Amino acid sequence: MNSTEEALSERGAWLWRRRMMLLVPVVGFLGLTGLFMARLNSGDPSRIPSALIGHPAPPTTLPPLPGLARNGEPVPSIDAALFQGKVTLVNVWASWCVPCREEASLLTGIAADRRIHVIGINYKDRADLCLLWRSMGLSLILVARER
Repeated sequence: MNSTEEALSERGAWLWRRRMMLLVPVVGFLGLTGLFMARLNSGDPSRIPSALIGHPAPPTTLPPLPGLARNGEPVPSIDAALFQGKVTLVNVWASWCVPCREEASLLTGIAADRRIHVIGINYKDRADLCLLWRSMGLSLILVARER
C-alpha cells in the first residue's frame, strides 16, 4: 500500500467516524422521541390512576380561619359532612405560593357555580397571611388553616 492509498484509507476512516458522531445522537433523539410519543398516545387520557377514586372522601375536620367572614357571617369549619353528596374541589394554597395566586381567579369562577363546592385549605401560613387571600378580592366557599 502506498502513501496515497494510506491517506485515502485514513480519510475514509475519519469521514466514517465523523458521520457516526453526527448520526448516533440523531438516531438516539429520534428513538427517544418515538418512545415518548408512543407513551403519550397510549391509554385513556381521562383516566387518572388513584386509590381514592370511587371511594368516600377521608374524614376531614379543620378549624375555621379566625376573622374570616362570608356574607357577614363567620366562615364555618370544614367537616366531613360538607363533602357528602356534593362535587367538591379541595384546593391547598399558601400566600407565598406563586402558582396559587395565578389559579385563584379560576377557583373563584368555579366557586360561583353552585353545583361545585370549593374548599380552600391554607398550608402553613400565619393567620394574618391567610386573610391576604380575601384582601386579594378572592372568595372561596370555605377556607381553613392547616397547621
